[in-house]
Amino acid sequence: MTRSLLLKAGCVILLLACTHTGPGQQPTTIHVLLLNGDDGKPLKIGNTGQAGARLSLTIFPSCGEGHICFFPGDRYSWAIDSSGRAEVPVFDKLKALRVTRPTDWLIYCQGTPNSTTGELQKDPGFAVDEILRQGVVSPNQCNDHLHLSPHPGELIFFLRPLTWWERLTKRPQM
Repeated sequence: MTRSLLLKAGCVILLLACTHTGPGQQPTTIHVLLLNGDDGKPLKIGNTGQAGARLSLTIFPSCGEGHICFFPGDRYSWAIDSSGRAEVPVFDKLKALRVTRPTDWLIYCQGTPNSTTGELQKDPGFAVDEILRQGVVSPNQCNDHLHLSPHPGELIFFLRPLTWWERLTKRPQM
């Protein structure tokens, strides 16, 4: 009977050790999914506005209200793979991510951008604790019928390429 009791106690301890998740065991990365706001598929154009060119997102971390901080290695540009994903590391004191479009060949799909420049009044920001807890889908005013569900640790962000008319009437860059 003592052996059976010890075996049960050992199983309970092992089960508790396997299921315990402490505060230090949060995900080490946030998965950013950059999609075309028009159709929900990965963007086909890159930072140069050309199909197949390299695509990246510019992401700035915030470590508190008005406190800009830096990713390890002072990195702020994150390459987007062919499936539209990038992995952004989570570090101590990280509170929010501010995402900016990498090029003026792309338009934000959230907020109301300036009709001349395509810029938002403020670059979109997202709370890291909300991303880690339940996931976040940024607003998508490019296609109201596109509904996606995020997963914990995932940020879904929408941009769209310029239309042919927007490209034609685009002011030259200096």
